Amino acid sequence: LKINAAELCRLANVAQESSEADRTSEEDLRSAIMSFLQTFDVDNGALDYMAITDGRHPAHLVQVLEKQDAASFNMWRMDVIDLLSDSEQPKTLYPIGAGDTVAAGTLAAWQCLSRGADEQHLLSKRVQDTLSTKRKAWGIVDDSEDNNMALAFAFGLACGSASCLKEENSVFDVNDVMELLEKMDKPESLSLVKV
Repeated sequence: LKINAAELCRLANVAQESSEADRTSEEDLRSAIMSFLQTFDVDNGALDYMAITDGRHPAHLVQVLEKQDAASFNMWRMDVIDLLSDSEQPKTLYPIGAGDTVAAGTLAAWQCLSRGADEQHLLSKRVQDTLSTKRKAWGIVDDSEDNNMALAFAFGLACGSASCLKEENSVFDVNDVMELLEKMDKPESLSLVKV
């Protein structure tokens, strides 16, 4: 599930401490995730991951874990590249459609990372090589589902950020995506939470 932090808070009936344009606090985010998981009873395997964006603020990847008595989740914070600080000139950003672009980029990368080397991929060889290079840079040595999902979400975030640079909605230059992905840091694990 790809969802915006403010939308998740509204859906989970969690009043945010700040406005929608401001960063969603991790406390509000954890409360919203817990409420969502309890309200929508997703601990039966129907939902594995939540990719939560928050505009120009850090995104979060949530892995929903199945437990016999209650749901729990792992959460990672993923910093988003500040598009305004990279330029000496004032820059206009076009965020309409960026969330959809994050979702599409994440799914395309996840499909690529989940398939074997000899299978057909949606992404070009250049993008596949960049994902492989990023995997090594982050010190990822195994092909676990969490590592694939984190890398796929990072690629999706780079796609969404790159689409903000183009006036047309959900359109981006692959070169921009590669540059942004290269600058992204490894996700920070925030701990296991039991609901």
